[in-house]
Amino acid sequence: MSLEGLYDLPPEQQEVILSGPALMPPNGTLPNFENPSNQNDMSTAVLTATIVIATVAVILRAYCKTFVYHKVEPEDCLVLLGWAFFVAFSYCCYRMIGGTGFFVHQWNVPVRDMTEILWLINMGTNFYAVSIACLKIGILHEWLRIFTPRGSRNWFWWSCWILIGVNVAFYTAAIIGGNLSCIPHQKIWDMALPGHCINRRALDTATAAINLLSTLFILILPQKIIWSLKLSTNKKIGVASVFTVGLLTVICAVFRLAATIEYLNSDDVTYRLCAMALWCQAEMCCAILVFCIPTIPKIFSEKTAVHRFFSSLRSSSSGRWSRHRDHQSGSTWEHTKSQLPTHNSSKPDTYRHVSDSAATRDSAEAPPLQQFTSTEHLNGVPRLAYQPPQTGSGIMRTTEVLVDGRREDSLSMDGRYGWAK
Repeated sequence: MSLEGLYDLPPEQQEVILSGPALMPPNGTLPNFENPSNQNDMSTAVLTATIVIATVAVILRAYCKTFVYHKVEPEDCLVLLGWAFFVAFSYCCYRMIGGTGFFVHQWNVPVRDMTEILWLINMGTNFYAVSIACLKIGILHEWLRIFTPRGSRNWFWWSCWILIGVNVAFYTAAIIGGNLSCIPHQKIWDMALPGHCINRRALDTATAAINLLSTLFILILPQKIIWSLKLSTNKKIGVASVFTVGLLTVICAVFRLAATIEYLNSDDVTYRLCAMALWCQAEMCCAILVFCIPTIPKIFSEKTAVHRFFSSLRSSSSGRWSRHRDHQSGSTWEHTKSQLPTHNSSKPDTYRHVSDSAATRDSAEAPPLQQFTSTEHLNGVPRLAYQPPQTGSGIMRTTEVLVDGRREDSLSMDGRYGWAK
């Protein structure tokens, strides 16, 4: 609906118009300004999840570049700038959720609220353009540094710089064109002001389409070089993960284009706008991940504090388990020792013959010490230990224990291997 000349009307008539619905409802539908149906919970969850994921990725990259590589490149500043405008775009979405709501039909929105909605749309569009431009230029600049030998001017070098130039020119033109679509500038969000506006439908459609093409070219550009490298399996998995996230970025750009076309061809601006905003949010998040994922694995190398932290956790856990196991073993040995017969002090010449395989105990009179030989069974295999002659008062006994570590094929009845009976 046109609001031109609104401020020329008497205050009473202005109030009537501003309190009415921003779009005529369908037949049989009544406007609901108090509690309209919306998808605020779903939208809040998507916004929060993408912000958390992107922020963690940026923090990990910043940590790695600062404390592992000890070197900050120009693209690191670009990713921080892109992340900052990504958060600013998210703020616009949160503010709309807290106001009229997300996925609210325009006939459930009063005219007076459209001024803020249109202002948020304009600001969010600018934030998105700056963010995605910084991220794309940063990705291309990093690929130049990684895949192009210093001083080389091969096809990849030229392709990257051409794409950088195209993206700078395109997003600069899109921002300037969008902000000059109405004269005066404030008429972009305050339609009651006198002035004129151009039809932005063609501009916004072209912007979304070119954005998709540039994203696709950036994804395809390094594939020949990457897959021709001789990489280890782990590095190939890392490359595949980056490629997968890059595909997700392209998919988000495709859905963003479709949502933009629906938004531009619909009078229900407040409803169609929200799908486009969420796809823009997802696209920026994926672009940040493409930027940050290749750096993150280096954080877990042996020289970093993160690796030492997780190693200390593993060591602490292993130590507690070892002490628990030793405690159980000691308790078991004490229990077993308590079950053994007590040596009878009234029969000094009596010894016990212990067989582990048969678990029997027999007593017999001991032969003279000079001729004493004890036979002990370990795993059912007899072993002889020679007792040297007694050379003085007292008793000395030497026992030789031989452990056979060969694994037997048969299992005992309790399910353990034969050598562990």
